[in-house]
Amino acid sequence: MELPKKYRSICQAIEPFLSPIEFRELLLALCQEKLARLILSTQAILKIGPILKNYNIPMAIGKLRIIQKADQGKGGWSNLIETVYQNDDKPGFYHIYISTQIEKIEVALEAEGNGEYDLFGEILNIPKCCRNAYGNYLHTILKKQNDVTPMTSHNTTSFPPHNFWANIASQYFGYSLLSFAPCSLNCQYSQKISQNTYKLLLKYDRIIAEKFFQMHQSNIIYHEYFGIHCLQNSLWKSNNILTYDPCKILSTSKSQLSTALRQGTCIKYLSQKSFYILNNTEVISAWCGDDVALFLCC
Repeated sequence: MELPKKYRSICQAIEPFLSPIEFRELLLALCQEKLARLILSTQAILKIGPILKNYNIPMAIGKLRIIQKADQGKGGWSNLIETVYQNDDKPGFYHIYISTQIEKIEVALEAEGNGEYDLFGEILNIPKCCRNAYGNYLHTILKKQNDVTPMTSHNTTSFPPHNFWANIASQYFGYSLLSFAPCSLNCQYSQKISQNTYKLLLKYDRIIAEKFFQMHQSNIIYHEYFGIHCLQNSLWKSNNILTYDPCKILSTSKSQLSTALRQGTCIKYLSQKSFYILNNTEVISAWCGDDVALFLCC
């Protein structure tokens, strides 16, 4: 998989207006790997729309204006949204669809509009196993903040460290090689898609690619309401003890969990849903339950 040379100038023109994750989706769409479905502001659409049109790249804009609801602890990643009709004058965002094939956009819009989510997921290049897992987990996420990420951790039955290629939790810190939640951290289909995306990014820009790669190799603690926390420079001391530098933690929000982590020096892994925070050998606090998900991949 490689970006056609004729599209490199498009990418260079559009890259300043997109986040790294949004830009990854554009690259994949231009390589005909998938349909890109983004949520962009009107301002961003007005910037990239004319560029795509100039190169005859099809783009469709959704009919509904999207207004995001504030989430708790996730920094806007919970997918809590309201939708109102396009002629509403409130500020918001739109779904946009980009593909080199207009037919693919038309099929996607029809599938999404008819609630054919399995077909829509297939067009987005989501593996069948992950689409099935999402369907089984949907009732759970709707009860909370509409975030499917914990599913990947909770469905993982092996002991960490896990394969970092499926570390979807890296998205909370701006970089992810995946646009969907894998059915588990051991999903080989997801790992392969992640690896291929990394190779594509390497061919486009090694510096950008390495930022994605480094974030995937992170140990991340997820809590539904108390934030997501990346433990930089963390190392496994034994089978279930992960040491970390409390001064090098990235957090999506300040909370009881972020405070406890900064008072500790290591965590003791119990399960994908439970762990202790320790300062050397002293237990500071214990965390467990369905709101907890561990992505220990390094």
